[in-house]
Amino acid sequence: MAREILKGLHFDRDFIESVSRLVRLHMRANAYTPDWTDGAVRRLMLESGDNLLDLLDLSRADITSYRADKVTRAAARVAELAERCQRLKEEAERVPLKSPLNGDELMRLFGRGPGPWLRPIKDHLLGLVIDGVLSPDDKEEAARIARTLVAQEDIG
Repeated sequence: MAREILKGLHFDRDFIESVSRLVRLHMRANAYTPDWTDGAVRRLMLESGDNLLDLLDLSRADITSYRADKVTRAAARVAELAERCQRLKEEAERVPLKSPLNGDELMRLFGRGPGPWLRPIKDHLLGLVIDGVLSPDDKEEAARIARTLVAQEDIG
């Protein structure tokens, strides 16, 4: 709905995408609880992209209640999410979140050329890295997982 309204008001594409992303994600940010896994927080960060700070501001602005205790708890949750995002961002700067195997390595591993068969494998490996199940530099385990995935999914 936000996308259509902004298009009708003739905003530029980047602004429309940014606002649409914020609208789509704001309830997820508001639903944050401390038991979220680091992977869930990383996914929210990745999906919000350059709009993370705006998303956190929107979450703060979305806190409404006549009960002071409810407002205090909600504000504390957003503050905790912001701190956790910062910590994970700093961690990602030290160890970037990327698939252990790039497209060239996967093509060599399977003896195949480029194509759409690569995307699901790279996405799966990246998801495991985001969830903390696979280290970004563990090429051997990534190759084993990729072989299993290709055999199970009949990719390509």
